[in-house]
Amino acid sequence: MEKTLEDLKSIRSVKGSILVSNDGLVLASAGDFDNDVDFIGASIGEIFLDSSTIMNEKFNSGNVSKLIIESERNFCIIYKVSEDAMLVVVAEKDANLGIINIESKSAAEKLYEILS
Repeated sequence: MEKTLEDLKSIRSVKGSILVSNDGLVLASAGDFDNDVDFIGASIGEIFLDSSTIMNEKFNSGNVSKLIIESERNFCIIYKVSEDAMLVVVAEKDANLGIINIESKSAAEKLYEILS
């Protein structure tokens, strides 16, 4: 798992990545998260699940597979890996989201195989 996350971190402008269980536990991480990786994991897990629930209840949208949060300086992209886990990628604002998306989808498939 760590190798897959480290590979994502090697993409230009990617600050780090985290594999989080649906209950907010960090399964693995790569990057500098100022020792707050557990707090980030718990928060992201809640954000993704709450957003998914709202989308489904209010818009009958079906399963949410990706959530992008854009802030002033960063992107946080959350990918559903399985029913039990999600991949979080944090990147700087100048990041190429196309490349990150391609590489993250590939990483999510690898992580799914590892977790299965």
